[in-house]
Amino acid sequence: MKAWLNHSGTAIDQWTFEEVKTPTPGEGQALIRVKTVALNPVDYKATKNPAWTFPHIPGVDLAGVVEQIGPGAEVKIGDRVAIHTNLQRDGAFAEYVLVDTRALAPIPEDVSFAEAAAILCAGMTAYEAIVQKMNTTGKETILIHAGAGGVGGIGIQLAKRLGLKVATTASTENHEWV
Repeated sequence: MKAWLNHSGTAIDQWTFEEVKTPTPGEGQALIRVKTVALNPVDYKATKNPAWTFPHIPGVDLAGVVEQIGPGAEVKIGDRVAIHTNLQRDGAFAEYVLVDTRALAPIPEDVSFAEAAAILCAGMTAYEAIVQKMNTTGKETILIHAGAGGVGGIGIQLAKRLGLKVATTASTENHEWV
């Protein structure tokens, strides 16, 4: 399979596109045929991680199709799935990715692979902050910084769904959008 490789903790402009061995799924794992990936700041800013061995395949968000499964896998071949992968392991910038099936999310038929991959990192960050961590009980208003960004834009939508009045910050060119 082909994959983008970070050979030694280098910047994105030094990664190479090379042939590597296709992994085989083990217990509770699936091999995903990647259809779409998302490029997030963590993908190109985190050039080194103590858990990585080099060469390392970067990329945390992908959408694709289950190609193979290992014993105890919680999906079936052909399923359309999306995943925000484990930053400590090889990632999404490859033709195939080996993942723990417990972390996979099914993609509804009316959602494209691109839409599924694009929402993961920012969507999970916003959801965790607004829905899981923040106590909105009895609150009426929320300030969300960087409302035109990925996390901020999704955060605004989540906050509105919770019935909160939203105030936000944004650069001048994004005022109309937010």
